[in-house]
Amino acid sequence: MTTPSLNQLTLYTNNLINEVDYKDNWQQVIEWLTNGQYDLTVQSVTADTLVANTIGGPNTVYIGSIGGVAGAGVISNGNFEASIAGWATYDNGATAVPIDGTGGVALITFERTTLAPLFGVGSGLVSKPASNCQGNGISYDFTLPLGLTSQTVNIQFYSQSSGAYASGDMGVYIYDITNSTLIYPSTVNIPTGLNQVNAAFSTTVSTSYRIIFHIQTVNASTYTLELDNISLSGIDSASVSVGDIKASSAITSPFGWLPCNGSAVSRATYVNLFSVITENKGTFAVTIAAPAVVTVAGHGLITGDQVSLSTTGALPTGLSANVNYFVVYVDANNFNLATTYSNALAGTKITTTGTQSGVHTLLYNPFGISGASDFLVPDLRAATLRGSGTSTLFTQNNTVNLGGIQNDQIQGHKHSYLETPFGGGATPGFQATGTPSFPVSTGAIASPITDGTNGTPRTGNETLMKNIGVNFFIKY
Repeated sequence: MTTPSLNQLTLYTNNLINEVDYKDNWQQVIEWLTNGQYDLTVQSVTADTLVANTIGGPNTVYIGSIGGVAGAGVISNGNFEASIAGWATYDNGATAVPIDGTGGVALITFERTTLAPLFGVGSGLVSKPASNCQGNGISYDFTLPLGLTSQTVNIQFYSQSSGAYASGDMGVYIYDITNSTLIYPSTVNIPTGLNQVNAAFSTTVSTSYRIIFHIQTVNASTYTLELDNISLSGIDSASVSVGDIKASSAITSPFGWLPCNGSAVSRATYVNLFSVITENKGTFAVTIAAPAVVTVAGHGLITGDQVSLSTTGALPTGLSANVNYFVVYVDANNFNLATTYSNALAGTKITTTGTQSGVHTLLYNPFGISGASDFLVPDLRAATLRGSGTSTLFTQNNTVNLGGIQNDQIQGHKHSYLETPFGGGATPGFQATGTPSFPVSTGAIASPITDGTNGTPRTGNETLMKNIGVNFFIKY
């Protein structure tokens, strides 16, 4: 449930209308909802009037923002409870991204459906016929409050696909009407199945915008995409983005999150997550040599970074497509490849032979891929998190790769010991690696024992800090 953007929210039941200040009374609202006294339905409110105030039973609570402000009021008809007023279809020509999201005659249709709506009694339904409809879409013009200009704004909506829809067949965009500029949100592609989609974009000083749902592909099969609860709001500290990782006491994955267990998941199903935790570095050239040298201008990679290769033809012998490799840095434009992270650190480089053909493409995938169709989510089981990059603030500065794995270790050091001469008496001596200055009866360093103050030392098979186990999840 999203907290309303106003200081006021309205609670509607069939026999009760109350205005409350949620900052002072929100706890009371939560109590009503959690003790079973009321059911919750989220509705948008326009001009203090509930769009459909007869939905639900006698103990249904409707919560919504007042129209004309940030929240549901920015897109006043984003839940399609009564109609699809304000929405229009368009045809921008055979283009994978929209031009302006208006004009032309579309082959697709858009209507309100009451058959299994995602929320309330109605949802919006895009229906695409069995033909190539790339460049078609739907759009809605809205006015942004002055308070949200030159800010980061969040788009949220729910979608459910059916038929032959594939992830990324449709994407969401924003068009700045004043400046005639297309804006790419942080998440563009709409996944297959049932999803809650969150995306962010930066506004300008303009207050006139258009939200666009655009057919990006040439998929010629029939499908539908159901949309509901489309809203815009200002970003706050509680907002989450695709790729965010959170610690949780939940046993199973919350909706919209995957467990960070290193499993292989579909690039198509989780297209938005794949797009934010990987980076296409573009085309590359590779020499047939010992070792092979890969050239990508300004690659921005460091030794130990994980990458994979693809090609329209054939890679030279020694390299394979859709396999994880590790970078051995040469310079800003060149690097070698290794088969494992440890080999990369050791400088054990791959040699190539034979011939090659086609156009080669490099993918930076810090957490790895699993073949051509799947990628790996981070594996945080029994692990802690550490910032990636090279530190500059410490006595010992080190580099950590994004997605890099480091075993436990302690700082390199030496031990002092006491020399025990024949005849007795303990004489302070040199470090353990030193040479005793006279014959000794013993020279071994024994197991750690208590110092009499801090208790018996705890030993095990790894170096630990105090910890309690939780589950990590990643937003998709």
